[in-house]
Amino acid sequence: MKRLVSLLLVSILVLSVPLAANAMSVMWTYANTATVGLSISGGTATCTGAVSPSSNSNNSSVSMTLKRKVGSTWETYGGAWTASGTGASGCSVKKTKAVVSGYYYKVVVVGKIKNSAGTVLETITVESSQKYY
Repeated sequence: MKRLVSLLLVSILVLSVPLAANAMSVMWTYANTATVGLSISGGTATCTGAVSPSSNSNNSSVSMTLKRKVGSTWETYGGAWTASGTGASGCSVKKTKAVVSGYYYKVVVVGKIKNSAGTVLETITVESSQKYY
C-alpha cells in the first residue's frame, strides 16, 4: 500500500511540472515555417519576418510591424511592411527603422497561407522577444 501511494504521489508531481518554454513545439497545418527577428544597434532596428507554405501549390504573404511600448500599450511604430510569394519558397521581408531610446520594441509578423484561388487556408502570428533600447 505504501508503495502504491508513493508511486501515485510521484506521478502527480511529474505531471504537475510545466514543460520548459523551449520544449514546446508549434505545428501548423499549411505552413512549413514562420520566423521573426529584431535586433537594435546604434539607434537602428533591423526587423525580419518570413513564412513559407508546406506545399508548393500554395502561396504566402507576410505583414510585419515594429511595435513600441508606450506605457502599457503596444503601438505600431513606422507602419507595416509586406511581401508575398508563390510556392514552397515562401516570402520574407527585412526592413530597418530608426528608433528612439527609452522604450521596449518588438516585431509582429502575420503570415497567411493561401491556395491557388486566393482563399486563406491559415493565418499565423509570431512575435519577437522584446528589446529595450
